[in-house]
Amino acid sequence: MGQSGGTIHGVIAVQRALELYRASMDTFAVLYPQLQDTDFRTTAVSLDVPVFFVQGAHEARGRVEPFRECAWFWLRAA
Repeated sequence: MGQSGGTIHGVIAVQRALELYRASMDTFAVLYPQLQDTDFRTTAVSLDVPVFFVQGAHEARGRVEPFRECAWFWLRAA
């Protein structure tokens, strides 16, 4: 088949990447403005179920800072 098989796969990969990019932009444009004034530190001060937070080594600053402010986040289960 030569290179034609690789080319179509590359085009499909680029198309999928563009679709993901557009979906991300839709999220920023629609969802984030709705959540901008939501502060779960005041609206959900207690929960009836266990909650687990997972952070990556290179997490976005906006996702890390709220946890640094909460003393309960640093408590370890005995």
